[in-house]
Amino acid sequence: MRLKRSAFCGGLLTLAGCAGNPAQSDVATAESFLDAFYSWEPDRLAAIVVPGEDADRALYYQAWARAGNYQVQTRRPCERSEDGRMHCAVTVTDDIGAALGYVATDTFHLTIDRHVVQAVSFTADDPPVLAEVFQWLGEEHPEVFTGPCKDMFSGGTTPELCVRAVIDGAHRYLQRMDAEQTE
Repeated sequence: MRLKRSAFCGGLLTLAGCAGNPAQSDVATAESFLDAFYSWEPDRLAAIVVPGEDADRALYYQAWARAGNYQVQTRRPCERSEDGRMHCAVTVTDDIGAALGYVATDTFHLTIDRHVVQAVSFTADDPPVLAEVFQWLGEEHPEVFTGPCKDMFSGGTTPELCVRAVIDGAHRYLQRMDAEQTE
């Protein structure tokens, strides 16, 4: 007797594969991805994503989010788009948003095949002030991008130090803006 290939389904490893509608099992896999991401356990996240650049970026982001004290406020159900990818929107509070006075929604874009995340990317609705902080840091404190944020989300190895440097930079940026307004 041959056993069927094992599959990761909705957080469970099964021998027979996911039962029911394949679209439902993709939703379950996407939801499992979010569970793994917000568990703050890199091994758990790595187990559901095919190794490679996307997995490396997701693991970097997980470490960044953990060090930035991300707290889930609203987790919407993952949905399939017309392009076949799953999209999962999660509104979070974090130390950067707290420093700059905003709450953001991160959206994970997942390509799933046979209950495994084959590709992952993410977008956020951060306001323009965050881009201003990054630009200011690049101009006034380039050492942030040659030090802790070197290769940020692109092979970097110090996401925890990077997010702390950005949070510190956000505070310094706001202090500078306040000082310029009082002059």
